[in-house]
Amino acid sequence: LLHPAAFVLEGVNPGKRGALARLPAATSPESRAPSALSRLRQIAREAKARLKPLRAALRDQGPAGAAQIFGNFFRGGDQGAAFGAFSFKLMPHLLPPLEGSPADWSVFIDEFEELARTATDMPELSQPIAAAVPTPA
Repeated sequence: LLHPAAFVLEGVNPGKRGALARLPAATSPESRAPSALSRLRQIAREAKARLKPLRAALRDQGPAGAAQIFGNFFRGGDQGAAFGAFSFKLMPHLLPPLEGSPADWSVFIDEFEELARTATDMPELSQPIAAAVPTPA
């Protein structure tokens, strides 16, 4: 293992070295992590707002209705990245011919809901990670 203070970039372009030196530390208030977490929570809230329409569309229009709402959501900026592997799993199902029973699509909606809930329930960065993670009894 190498201590971060002992890490030295040899032979790096001088312009890059200066740019790297100007980056805020990951633990500093200027770090982009809080804004990234805020954006993730915002995307999750947008997802939660689509849950009732998704379920209604599936009930009234079948998989085609749910696919349309999912497609509109994931066409946005960084929603696919926020939902990670789930978005990759879902994408082939959004292309014609639509496959899967309403029960299959209901499972997709349930997973979507669980991921959105997880993202909105994440602890704030000001809270130590150890305090946010439950300790086994």
